Amino acid sequence: MKIGKLGQKLKSSIRKHYVRRKDFDSLSEEVRRLAKKIAKIEKASASSPIEESVQSAKTKTRKQKETGAEATKADKLQDPLTRINGIGKVLEKKLRSLGIHQFSQIADWNEEDIDRISEHLRFKGRIQREEWVRQAKEFAG
Repeated sequence: MKIGKLGQKLKSSIRKHYVRRKDFDSLSEEVRRLAKKIAKIEKASASSPIEESVQSAKTKTRKQKETGAEATKADKLQDPLTRINGIGKVLEKKLRSLGIHQFSQIADWNEEDIDRISEHLRFKGRIQREEWVRQAKEFAG
């Protein structure tokens, strides 16, 4: 069972079984505390910054859909990745689908990240050849 669904079921269970406000508040605080622990465990178990950013983007989108909230100003800030030589509109779209929206994310890639992205995009050596990381560092400032 996914952790998000477990949290939702726990919240609904709390509301159904405990009607007194005092009990609900203490249990609600317990849910928040456990959610923070779960977030720390998920963060520790993430294997790379790429996967973390993809998961973070998915979580933000899911929360926005659940709450009906629009994206914040910070979420809307995206660097024009096409400024990097070798990234066109199609590649930019693929990178954004992976949760890569800013030059700083590309600038932080290590060799493992580059290999993983190259494999996902079905490029071999293109990222190194076209020096995406160096260019991203320049644009990131």
